[in-house]
Amino acid sequence: MTKSKLSALLSLIIVFLSGGVLGAFTYRLYIVNSATAPVTNAQVRRPSPEEWRRHYLADLQKRANLDDSQVQQVNGVLDQIATETKTQMNSIHDEQIRRINDVLRPDQRALYQKMREEHEAERARRRAQQDAANKK
Repeated sequence: MTKSKLSALLSLIIVFLSGGVLGAFTYRLYIVNSATAPVTNAQVRRPSPEEWRRHYLADLQKRANLDDSQVQQVNGVLDQIATETKTQMNSIHDEQIRRINDVLRPDQRALYQKMREEHEAERARRRAQQDAANKK
């Protein structure tokens, strides 16, 4: 075999081997990435407010060395803020509905009311599902 034929054969073998190595590497990379892909928001169960509070208080108590009196005071603060926030959110929601109704014609208001009722029913259904899942 001449030197040029040997060189061509060797080059061809190197190209095929490097293609195989690169293919194996990318296949492995793809498999590892898809197996360890981050979890999407749809797959993560959101903690209930009670679970969040328990976790938050336990973490705060552990990190800041709270005594029982301080835990009760923090609980009181969380209760107060939750009540204030809920009141403010309800007020904002009512104002939003009022302003949207001001923009709509009378025939559109009935359709908007129906849409809001459907959204509320869906929200209640999801809340019931989440409550059932949290009880498990």
